[in-house]
Amino acid sequence: AGAQVGGLHRRSLQPTHAPHNGVMVLDGNVASHAVQSTDLRAGGALVLAGIVADGETQVYRIEHIDRGYEDYVGKLASLGADVCRKAI
Repeated sequence: AGAQVGGLHRRSLQPTHAPHNGVMVLDGNVASHAVQSTDLRAGGALVLAGIVADGETQVYRIEHIDRGYEDYVGKLASLGADVCRKAI
């Protein structure tokens, strides 16, 4: 959980979590950044944080997301999120 929280701090967010029920509340202004997925859940959380960020957020090492979520980008786009995959 430390790496995920660290990524959120870099995004100017102040996470507050209740460890026994897995709830996380984010307080702060969300600015776009280039971030790196360290595992499945961290990657998913960073993508979701990027959706609400001002500007463009780039999430690298998305192979973690690909292994755990089938057509993650397509599902988010079908809900109205402005997301896409880009080859680097």
